Amino acid sequence: MLFFKKIKLLFVLLFFVETLFAQQFPSVNYSTLDGLPNNSIYAVYKDSRSILWVGSANGLSAITNNNIQNFYTSNGLAHNSCRAIVEDQNKNLWFGSYGGGITFYDGKKFEIISTKHGLVNDKIRTLFIHQKHLFVGTQYGFSVIDIAAKKVIYSDKYKGVKNLFQVMDFYLYNEKIHFATFSDGIWSIDLSKKKMKLENHDIPSVFSVYPNGSNLYISHIDFVNNLYNQLAVKNYRHQLLQSFATKTIFWDYTKDKRGVIYAAADGINLASGGVFRISEKGPINCSTDFGLQSTKIWSLNYDKKQDLLYVATLDKGLYIVDLKKQIYHYPPSYFQKQKLEVLQINTIDSTALILSKNELFFSTNNKIEKVIAKRKLYNFMQGYQFSKNKDWNIEYKLYYKNTPFINFELVDLKVMLDKIWVSTNLGLFQIDKNLKIIGYYPFLPKEFYFIDKDHLIYQQTYGIFHAITNFSKQSKVSAKNDIKVYEFRDGVQFIKVLDKQFILSYSSGLASFENNKIFSYAESGLWKEKELICGTKTSQNNLAIANSAGDVFIIDVSNKFKIIEKIPSSKLLGKSVAFLKCYKGYLIIGNEKGVVLYKDGEVRLINEEQGLTNKIFSSAHLHGAMLSIATTTGYFKLNIDKFLANELVQTQLKIAKIEVNYTSISNKNFNWFSYQSKNLKLPYSQNSLSISFEPYQALYPAKLIYRYKLLGMSNTNWSNWSPAKTVNLTYLPPGDYQLQVELKDLHFGKSNAIELLTITIAPPFWKSWWFILVSLCSFMVLSYLIIKRRIATITKQEKAKGEMQKRMAETKMEALQSQMNPHFIFNAMNSIQNFIMDNNTDEALLYMGEFSKLIRLTLNHSSKIKISLAEEIKYLEAYTTLENLRFNNRIDIKIQVHKKIQSEGILIPPMLLQPLVENTFIHAFNAKSIAPKLHILFKMEGAFLSCEITDNGKGMATTNGDKLNPSKGIELVKERLKLLQKNTDFSLKVSSVKDEGTTIVVKIKLKNSF
Repeated sequence: MLFFKKIKLLFVLLFFVETLFAQQFPSVNYSTLDGLPNNSIYAVYKDSRSILWVGSANGLSAITNNNIQNFYTSNGLAHNSCRAIVEDQNKNLWFGSYGGGITFYDGKKFEIISTKHGLVNDKIRTLFIHQKHLFVGTQYGFSVIDIAAKKVIYSDKYKGVKNLFQVMDFYLYNEKIHFATFSDGIWSIDLSKKKMKLENHDIPSVFSVYPNGSNLYISHIDFVNNLYNQLAVKNYRHQLLQSFATKTIFWDYTKDKRGVIYAAADGINLASGGVFRISEKGPINCSTDFGLQSTKIWSLNYDKKQDLLYVATLDKGLYIVDLKKQIYHYPPSYFQKQKLEVLQINTIDSTALILSKNELFFSTNNKIEKVIAKRKLYNFMQGYQFSKNKDWNIEYKLYYKNTPFINFELVDLKVMLDKIWVSTNLGLFQIDKNLKIIGYYPFLPKEFYFIDKDHLIYQQTYGIFHAITNFSKQSKVSAKNDIKVYEFRDGVQFIKVLDKQFILSYSSGLASFENNKIFSYAESGLWKEKELICGTKTSQNNLAIANSAGDVFIIDVSNKFKIIEKIPSSKLLGKSVAFLKCYKGYLIIGNEKGVVLYKDGEVRLINEEQGLTNKIFSSAHLHGAMLSIATTTGYFKLNIDKFLANELVQTQLKIAKIEVNYTSISNKNFNWFSYQSKNLKLPYSQNSLSISFEPYQALYPAKLIYRYKLLGMSNTNWSNWSPAKTVNLTYLPPGDYQLQVELKDLHFGKSNAIELLTITIAPPFWKSWWFILVSLCSFMVLSYLIIKRRIATITKQEKAKGEMQKRMAETKMEALQSQMNPHFIFNAMNSIQNFIMDNNTDEALLYMGEFSKLIRLTLNHSSKIKISLAEEIKYLEAYTTLENLRFNNRIDIKIQVHKKIQSEGILIPPMLLQPLVENTFIHAFNAKSIAPKLHILFKMEGAFLSCEITDNGKGMATTNGDKLNPSKGIELVKERLKLLQKNTDFSLKVSSVKDEGTTIVVKIKLKNSF
């Protein structure tokens, strides 16, 4: 137990020292406030498409360029709790859930594999892909899935010592898959034989396993202390190589491209977790270095391309840590402070000097070696022996000696003449290399500069410019004789270029100081710019100066004053310049947007995306390639060489969404959240588009700006640069267009144009060339046909008119002839003869009377075009009476007219119905007919007069199947109807049943027919 206590104490000390004096890596946190469905993250994975997948306790998230899209069971997931994520060789994804089984995703749809499909258990703990198989570790055993077939090919459920068989981790060793269980040892799998083999049962309660070369890192518990072990894999029963006692549990591991191994830890019931760096001395907690606010870390994933570490926590969401080591943050905790505002940073030899409002820190190798507190400087000033000169006594005893400590302020820090100089509101202090205060000078320099050891020039706060000519002989300094005053105010910086000393003022502009004289460029009219903020000497020995508007001027001061270049603030992205430096031809400008690097028109930006989380800059110091930036929360160190050496990543664009007429187009055209075509064809009516795009594999997506132009329009100019990733095109006329988007990466300072989409708006069919050509040809042909048809129609009408008149006359005669045909006359005369022979004179006379009456009516009607329905009925009554006499009046004849019919007012063609009635007497009845009947019914059906002629005779004969063989009288009536009315399809219908009778229906149109 004493051994473990010592181990624990050593670990705590290591943890404390590493945390206390560690710089912070840049990190970003995503939580439910940013759109994640839950802050409990169990799995994180960056796929080959640069999509970051985050599995939480309540849903799955896909993050692309800071945009979060969430998925749930309602979208097709097997379960909302996602515990594991892997990608197969086909670049498809597999998600393991704790309760629903496996979810497969191909970029368009989700598919579920669960116990219903052969999975051993639905509570998934880990997933592992090897070659063509997916190995699934569950709460109660493991399964193997054939990736191509998406089918379970092998499962094994072993009853462990706790009635569980919790598979915690898979790993590959000697081309054989192994897995570790929580309480049932380490096993191997022989997939060819579908068997598993126990390899080691000596290690209790395994939580995770990570193979590293010839060794294994195993996190397990020995029931007394949590142990982290490094084990030789050559022999599982071999004694452990190393063992480190910890009060936390490691759940996951990953390795960066430098070979550094990181472990995710959660102490479960103890706040002892975090992200640990695995070293030979044991695990070292890096959580503070990474800016993590959680001790419950469950999963890690490393992005080698972007050198990013993704950290999944169980209570604070997701952290993204930048491991590129371009920027280090030294927060107040580095100085053992809760708050710390750094004013100035400088270096002397290998020692870094950090001046805050209350202390001067001396740091070597990123460790604080010594601190000079403000109180110590104040006390040194109080012990200073002022000159007996009355001028000094009066001036300084009243102001300096009597100013309380609470009003004492540190102002500036400089290294000149191989000494350290600290200016305050109560004087100037001198410190040697041994960090000892060796001098105090009762001046008030807000800004100062040593021309040489005897010449000091300085600008008094809210005062005028001063120069001291015998500074090294401070014991003889006289306020009257040794300090020269100039009417030049508000100096902010002294810059030496070649042999000239320049002074920058925020109210008086630029001046030079030579031979104890000041030359003002503003007063001389050479350069009227007055509000200057800061400046620096360039690599070409020119002068670079920033004004209060954020513009930067490059000025040649070698022989004469000449402005070489003016860089507007709009190009430098900001308007408030805090500092200006120069390195390898690059201007380094600090403004409200971050740190801007400018060279030959190329602009590069360093901001919070790279880890510069505080942009309230106090000052900056450049030492070699290392830029130190003082801020209100400690300071940052930026390695310019590392930043410039970043390998260019050529970012591409993908279309994420297309709206046409304010409606999103079908998802079938999208895969993996992007449009899968370079072309879009739309009809003329769908010509308002909104196209949203996303950068692909961008190192810092928020540092991209875009502009676009549409080729094919009359105006093809580029739009203004903007971070917006949506292009709106409204009411495009028909035509072909090429949408080009140019993206500028402010991290690399490069831009490239991309042909994003070809858009075709089809013209309306009436404007297409083929339609115009076809229409013209059709019009000509149609005109010709119309004219030709008109001529033919007129000719035909005239001919038809003559033929119709001729035919009507012929049909009249035929009708008359049919009435008076020899057969009828013969029958009539024969009947009269029979009556006479039978001495039935009365009947003979009656028959003769009816016959003559019928002949007279026939002759009268034959000369008329129309007769009334009453006349037609009268004619039919005469005819049926005459015919019935031949049948000894055995036929029951009824002629009925519907009561709504006004028979006198209805006109119809004469002798139209008689041939049909005649058929009844000729064909329907004979001497053997029993109770023969003939009924004629007139009624109205809309605009038609309907006449039904019904008998119960023997029916009409058939010849072809059931097709009736009509008589000549019926054909004659049909032809007359065809001449009289257009639609004859239903004008005459005959229905007949053998031995049951015949019904003939005639429909005559009464209006607009004749």
